[in-house]
Amino acid sequence: MNRSFLIQTLIFIFEKLIVFSYCMFLIVAPYETKWAGKIAFSFSMAMWFFILVFSYKWHWWRYVLPPGSFYKPLAFFVSACACSIVFSLYPYESQAVFFDRYLVYFVFFLLGAWVCGASKSNRYALVFSLLVSIFIFSIGGVWDYFYYSRNNPSLCDRLWSVFGRRIPYYGFPMYLSFFVPFSFAFFVYAKTKAIKVIAFMNLVFSVLCLIWSASRGAWVAVGISMLVVSSLNVKKKLFSAGLITALLVLLFVILGSQSSTITQRIETTFIPSEWSNRLPLYKSAVKIFLDHPITGSGIGTFGKILPRVQYALPVDYPVAKELNLHAHNTYLEVSAEMGLLGLISFLYVFAVFFKKALGFIVGNREKKDEDIYAVLIALTSAVFSVLIFAFSSSIITVGVNSAVYFWLLFAMAAGILSSQQLRKI
Repeated sequence: MNRSFLIQTLIFIFEKLIVFSYCMFLIVAPYETKWAGKIAFSFSMAMWFFILVFSYKWHWWRYVLPPGSFYKPLAFFVSACACSIVFSLYPYESQAVFFDRYLVYFVFFLLGAWVCGASKSNRYALVFSLLVSIFIFSIGGVWDYFYYSRNNPSLCDRLWSVFGRRIPYYGFPMYLSFFVPFSFAFFVYAKTKAIKVIAFMNLVFSVLCLIWSASRGAWVAVGISMLVVSSLNVKKKLFSAGLITALLVLLFVILGSQSSTITQRIETTFIPSEWSNRLPLYKSAVKIFLDHPITGSGIGTFGKILPRVQYALPVDYPVAKELNLHAHNTYLEVSAEMGLLGLISFLYVFAVFFKKALGFIVGNREKKDEDIYAVLIALTSAVFSVLIFAFSSSIITVGVNSAVYFWLLFAMAAGILSSQQLRKI
């Protein structure tokens, strides 16, 4: 057997193993806290190392970063992280958080974008796994709602579980912030009928779960994202998007009128004092930022310095002090921990992405591969939705599975956007 052929075959196998690990992560991750992300991270890193060694031998270290077009904004953000660590009030804790969390996100993004941009088969495998994940999650949520309605009505006041398994860290509405916009956009813009049917089923069941979750942040995030997708007006898509949006709003009103919890949370959506005790956390985050405006207090230090007198929560704050580790607003937390340098670099990453994505979506209405085009719109919609949801939760830079889920979907969109195949459409 030709040695060169053998090496190329091994490289191909290692690449597909990375894709497989990410596919499994997309399906399994919502139901536990960290092991799915840690395993996928370690496995993909090992496979990438083998690819580098087989491809470049002793010069492998020169090619550690996979090809991509988002290095400039990412390098800016990593530099801001370094500054935040150096000038942190607790440098040891900050560097530990960086390597435990941020490095994992960075690797998932880079390798996810690489494998998704490398070939259509990789993209289809990842998208199919995401569709399966949405189907299992949404069907399981609907199942639990009706099961608890009959057997334990108090547990369906707000839906938090899938097939009896409670989603960790109250992450049920967060995943729906991914799933509903993705399903909606995919249904509206996909061309293949079978895909549209699957997307529609996922949309219906995930919307039911979204309503029953009674999450105001998720409602607002998903609603804005769907409105933006509906306004793209690609050929005749505006009518179908508008019709589906109207039907979903009608369903929301009908189901909401049957639940006092949902009705109460709808009425208080735009009343800050009713936002589940978040305002004191927001005020503390602002105080920390004002005291450390350039590089912040240090990555991962919000919960550590919150008990200080000048930042402390009210004495009658109803949540135990040891549980107040985050600001429940990603942007305020980034500002407090990384200062203006961190916030600007963080937002710059997404500004570059959305500029490129919008330019492609608007500028490529005559497209050859409409399904891939639909995938890009759907992923962009999901990313946009979660970035809005991040105003009410610390989800993008906190934790393993939930945050990695975001960075992997973001990577898929970036990989498709920068792929050579898509440029030729």
